[in-house]
Formats: sequence, C-alpha cells, structure tokens
Amino acid sequence: SIYKKCELKINKGIAVFLDNKCRFSDQKIPVGIIGICEEENFSALEILKNNKIATVCCGMGNKNSITLSSVGNDALFTCLQRSIQNSDGEIIEQGEYKIKLTKSYLPFSVMASAAILLLKGITPYEF
Repeated sequence: SIYKKCELKINKGIAVFLDNKCRFSDQKIPVGIIGICEEENFSALEILKNNKIATVCCGMGNKNSITLSSVGNDALFTCLQRSIQNSDGEIIEQGEYKIKLTKSYLPFSVMASAAILLLKGITPYEF
C-alpha cells in the first residue's frame, strides 16, 4: 500500500504499530496519542521517540511494559511490568491478567490487545 503523510487532527488516542517499516518516518504524531509496538520495532520506536509520544512496548524482555508470563492451551497471562497512565489519566498498577483463548493468536496481538484494554481503563481480573 502507498502511505500518504497527512496531518492528524486528533488530540487523544492509541496508535498500534504492526510492522517495522519506515513509511511513517516523517509523520507528526500529536502528543495526546499513546503508542504501542513490539520491542524490536525500531522504526516505530524512533518515530514515537522523535514525537515525544508515551509508548507501551510489548515483548518477552524485562524492559517491556507488557509481556506474556505464562502460556497454556486455553489461557495465558499477560503481565503489566510497570505502572502506566490510562487515557483518562488514571494510574494502572503493575499486575497479571488472565486471558481466555478460544484459538491460537500471535503473541504481539495478545499483548497489544491487553495494552489497549488497560489504556482504556478496562482492568478486570480476567479478560
């Protein structure tokens, strides 16, 4: 697909970066946006850093905000490793969240989905 740079006229939201391509390198991202990407998505991390955007990093390392801590056949646990501020300004404390699975998903999809729910203030005991 062809990416066309445009002015983003929003002041609040969540941007999920799925791939490690440079097509957004010159994009200006408003300060009220929160970014979500994989720990190895260096293009997204650079864009988010250059725009001074709060970022939730997903991966299996101890430097990531969201990780997978346990994986089973019908459920897994995501771990919020450090406190984050949700889109309403409330602090979400670190913790583990059980996610029931009905089929197989890519790890980043699960971690990014958990991050979105947490950032929107949805913190049930079990997703």
